[in-house]
Amino acid sequence: MHRTQKIALFNIIVIFSALALSLITFCVAYYVLDLPFKRAILGFVFLSILGLRSCIPLIFNKESSTVTYDERDSLIHKKASLGAYSIFWFYCSIGSIIPLLIVGVQGKISVLYLPIFIFFGRIIINLTQSILLLIDYGWSKKENESDTKKCMV
Repeated sequence: MHRTQKIALFNIIVIFSALALSLITFCVAYYVLDLPFKRAILGFVFLSILGLRSCIPLIFNKESSTVTYDERDSLIHKKASLGAYSIFWFYCSIGSIIPLLIVGVQGKISVLYLPIFIFFGRIIINLTQSILLLIDYGWSKKENESDTKKCMV
């Protein structure tokens, strides 16, 4: 497995783990323990698990003896980044229109909405880019294998 694939898989596991633990903790605190919303929201402290992603350079070391990044990898990264930012802009569009539809033109939105909106936007970018990287590496490997099989026949 390529180093980039390992990093992408690690990102997906960490993001889904943090989101799942946070949602489970919030739901248990709010619905089962009947804590007020302001106290139950502390269940989202598990999102701090996302800090593990800063350890990626320590966990996945580069091998100095081999080439780990070439033109194909560059193209895959560009495609994944373009796809991730396309999804992000869709998220921004929807996230800007829905509050307008809910509160109306004269309505007011809490200041807390914007940092949360940006935070989850960044999660969407990282998650989408990781998924697209895994898809692109998987599909390109299958295409290369089928080309070599055709040449051998």
